[in-house]
Amino acid sequence: VVNDIRHPNIVDISDYVEQDDPAREALIMEYIPGPSLRRFRGAPLPYETAIAVSRQLASALMAAHEHGVVHRDLKPDNVLLMSDPRTSEAPDAPVVVKVVDFGIAKVAGPQNQAQTAFGTLLGTPAYMAPEQVAGSPPPSSATDVYALAEIVYELVTGDRLFSLQKTEDTVRQKLRGEHPEVKLPSGFDSMRDILTRSLSARPEQRVPIAQFCAFLDQFEPRRSSSLAPS
Repeated sequence: VVNDIRHPNIVDISDYVEQDDPAREALIMEYIPGPSLRRFRGAPLPYETAIAVSRQLASALMAAHEHGVVHRDLKPDNVLLMSDPRTSEAPDAPVVVKVVDFGIAKVAGPQNQAQTAFGTLLGTPAYMAPEQVAGSPPPSSATDVYALAEIVYELVTGDRLFSLQKTEDTVRQKLRGEHPEVKLPSGFDSMRDILTRSLSARPEQRVPIAQFCAFLDQFEPRRSSSLAPS
């Protein structure tokens, strides 16, 4: 699946290994030092860093969706950095992210049928779209857009959208099609509408991924895109 997409912000897999004795299977993929975006939770990213990471995530998702692939488990843990600017010899270098873990991805087959099983709760509740929690309608590109909106919110605020709730409370709220108010820091006010629309309980009302990408491209650089303290 990953090699069919071939995108600079999606992990590359170069080989598959299978042996009989002892029984063992393995994927050989590019080495990504990390850390994941989860490491930066607790404080908002610098302005341009948040935009740069958001753009790369949206671009990776658009490429996946164009190949009929829905990730279904997009979350900060599954977005790795190619280097850690806090320990890098070039802390001002541009941030490069890689989306990983397509293990539960929905892949459209020849007749547009998913090749993965339905009827199972797959994903991480804090970032799951309402239809994933409810079990219907089937996951679509809009499912990833919902998770993308939650991650972008976290990048610019430093907190999860459902940060103060237990898992069962989050699931209950998503089943009702509800979410906390989208409150953004200064400089990101124009994002409120597109994030709120992307968090709609109804998949067809969410912003298409191409429109999300185009919106992010409108942001102008303000300062370094490194993760160094601003």
